[in-house]
Parts: sequence; C-alpha cells; structure tokens
Amino acid sequence: MCESHQHHLGLWACGILVSLSCAAGAAQTWSLADDFSLSVNTTTSTWSYGLATADGSPDPTSNLFATNTRNANELWNTTFTVPPTMWSDADGYWGIGRNDTGVIQTSDPISWAPGEILIHPKYTLGGAEFPGRLVISWLAPSDTTVGIDYSWADAMPGDWTGVGLRIWHNGTVLTDIGGDGWLDPSSAGSGTISNLSVAAGDRVFFEYDTWEDPTGDVTRTAILITAVPEPRAALLGGLGLLALLRRRRN
Repeated sequence: MCESHQHHLGLWACGILVSLSCAAGAAQTWSLADDFSLSVNTTTSTWSYGLATADGSPDPTSNLFATNTRNANELWNTTFTVPPTMWSDADGYWGIGRNDTGVIQTSDPISWAPGEILIHPKYTLGGAEFPGRLVISWLAPSDTTVGIDYSWADAMPGDWTGVGLRIWHNGTVLTDIGGDGWLDPSSAGSGTISNLSVAAGDRVFFEYDTWEDPTGDVTRTAILITAVPEPRAALLGGLGLLALLRRRRN
C-alpha cells in the first residue's frame, strides 16, 4: 500500500476515532428543574412527588400528590403577582412547584427565580410525623451508573429553622452523617454522590423534613443526575484499526 494511501486511511481512522470518542463521552442527564411537569406524577414517571408514609418509609408511591391546580398563594398565603401552580394535596401548605412565569416572583421575604423549584415539606414533632415528609424520587430507566449533584437552600430569609435532607436507594441511606442519615438542617447545603450503580426500575428518594417548624421552611432545591459514560465497542474497534495501520506501515 502506498504511503499516501496509508496516510489518508490513517486520517480517516483518526476521524472516526475522534467522532466515536465524542459519542462515548456524551452523558445523559436528568434535571429536576428542567424535567419538572405539572401534568405527570405517577408511579412510573421519571420524577415523582409526594409524602413519606406514616411509618417513615421514603417511598411515596402510595402517597403521591394528586392535586395540580392549587398555586403558591393558596398553599402559603403568599402574595406573588403570578403565583406558580404546584403539586400538592387538596389542603395544607406542603407542595412542590416551578416558576414558569419567565420572571422573578416575589412575596416578602421570598424571591422565586424563573425555572427554579420551591418546595415545602410537612414536618416532624417529637418524633411523630404529620403525617410525612416531602419526597422527590427519580426512576432509573436502565442498568447504569450515575452521579448525583444536589442542593437546597433557604427561600425565606429571616424566618428559617432549617430543612433536613436524606437520600435513599434500595433501602440504604446514602447521606448517613452522624448516624441518623440526615444532612444537618441549615440555611443551605449541597453535595455529590459519585458512581452509584442503579438497575432499571430502581428509585432514588430525596426526603425533606422541616424539623419541627411548619411555618417558615419554603425551600429551593435542585437535583441533577448524570449517567457515567461507558466506552463504546465501536471505539475499541477504531483503536484496533489504528493499530493495524501502524503495523502495516512498519
């Protein structure tokens, strides 16, 4: 084979290898804020929202929010000019919603940015639940490995006692700090869970608790789940082609 022909083949193989490398490096993501829907909240939806059961289970399957018509002013007695609609129960102040108005909504002391998720959980008092904590859950679509980035923060400056967060998978608490699994209540918190193996149909639960104060714990939260890219078989084939061309030139 002439050197020029080999050179062009080498360039062609390198081009394929670069393309395959880019494809292998692309990662699928699931964002709570980007994916949030006011029309879908079921036991089979990618994201679901509800309350933990009375016995403390984080699985909200039997207690999903069923109402999607109440807005933030109805839930919290706020005065947003255009109050975002939320998933909630038929009564009470607990719920979850996204600001889809395209502009900042304010109701002293809350400032709600466009595209941002706000929640208000129920609470515990003296170990008793009333009747459960707010839970956001994510459904794994396939067997894969994921990384999880999460954060939560005070949305009511000056009227805050702290919201705790626990993250569960297959009955195991992934945020076990201090022995009880709860990340300490604070005005803000964030973290990362790396290389979590999930099977198709698994759910990861994000459980929030207002820690004995139901009146001042409107909370902003964000969750981003990213699939860890895996090498493609075709990428290995491209490496083999390059090796073959190298041997022929030698």
